[in-house]
Amino acid sequence: MAQPPPCPYCSATSYRLEGQDTLICRECGHQFDTRQDLCPHCGYLNGAEATICTHCQAELSRNLAVKIIETRLKSRKEWHEERHAVAVEQKQQEQVASRKRTEERQAGEQARLEALAQAQAERMEHERRALWIVGITAGVVLVLLIAALVITSLS
Repeated sequence: MAQPPPCPYCSATSYRLEGQDTLICRECGHQFDTRQDLCPHCGYLNGAEATICTHCQAELSRNLAVKIIETRLKSRKEWHEERHAVAVEQKQQEQVASRKRTEERQAGEQARLEALAQAQAERMEHERRALWIVGITAGVVLVLLIAALVITSLS
């Protein structure tokens, strides 16, 4: 029968199993998580602070978990950076579109004001002509009345 691996803290080989994944050294009481502290390659029991097996130098599963977590955190950070870059670009596009709409509105308003000024000038010219016609007509009528009075007074 194979001898259990020695405790890295006290070298004892007597353990108590607690749950499915926890070994407790009967001598020093140190707890080991077999999913992370037990080398998957050689079966050597490593201390909690070990990142590689002290016996065979294989990477312990805790490093794999840390790498996965770091990758996910990095991916999350990159995702946030991408979202931020997209948001900044969208904001710039919205500002450009807003400026364009404002310029179009201002150009439309300018054209409307110019058309209004043109219409007002045409109306004033029409009124001026109408006044001339009324004045000339009134003058002609007055001359005719005076002529009629002169003719009637002579007769």
